[in-house]
Amino acid sequence: MIGTHFQRPIIIIGMHRSGTSLVAKLLHDAGVNMGAHRDHNEESMPFLSVNQQMLAAVGNSWIDPQLINVEYSSSESAISMFVNHFQIDPNDYSWNGKPRGWLIKWRLNKPWGFKDPRSTFTLEAWLKLFPKAKVIHVVRHPGSVADSLRRRNDVEGEVYDERLNDVRFNVNLWKQYVERALTQTSRLPKRRVMTIQYEALLEGGQILTDLGRFVGVNLVHSFAERIHPDRAVKPSEIDLSEVADLMSKFGYSQ
Repeated sequence: MIGTHFQRPIIIIGMHRSGTSLVAKLLHDAGVNMGAHRDHNEESMPFLSVNQQMLAAVGNSWIDPQLINVEYSSSESAISMFVNHFQIDPNDYSWNGKPRGWLIKWRLNKPWGFKDPRSTFTLEAWLKLFPKAKVIHVVRHPGSVADSLRRRNDVEGEVYDERLNDVRFNVNLWKQYVERALTQTSRLPKRRVMTIQYEALLEGGQILTDLGRFVGVNLVHSFAERIHPDRAVKPSEIDLSEVADLMSKFGYSQ
């Protein structure tokens, strides 16, 4: 038996360009296994792939996430996802295909988790697979997110989409992600959810202590190398009246 620790990954959700990658890096540096094979955005490739499949199965994508229920549509079981995430050598399996107990215990000496903003819309499916998971929701000022999406759209090598040049589109996308995250996390016990404001994270202090305690690691060492307070740039002048109420829930003003 794998035990309950196997069912307790740390799942990082939130709108793109909101600091989810930074949180994933902090956790990785502190000893949380965020995946043996991660892309440049710190996303565990096995979970990223399944997220993309689940969204595509209902005609969705990260930039067009319709607010409908997404079912877990992969043939991968929880144990298969775990094995792929850790890249466990098949030779370490017993004859009947079950991981050896010592191997699992060794892998689970430290917390593990995965980050992908798409999980904001597939979280319900992941919670069915890992019913004891904890969730970290990272949120950032919508004006800053809108600006960042627009700037990234001009970066060579990134996927270009004309819609991302429109800050109003970007703000509405932020709204969809944040509302979905609030809906999903409201169904979980408070002890299993932590909401992090990106701007507050850059200041360090108590929020790092709280995050470390939530995950079960010490973040002080990784903080010094990863945090750059000047990242919290003031957003451009954008009309945010349509999301003012939602912003206020996180202490943001227009």
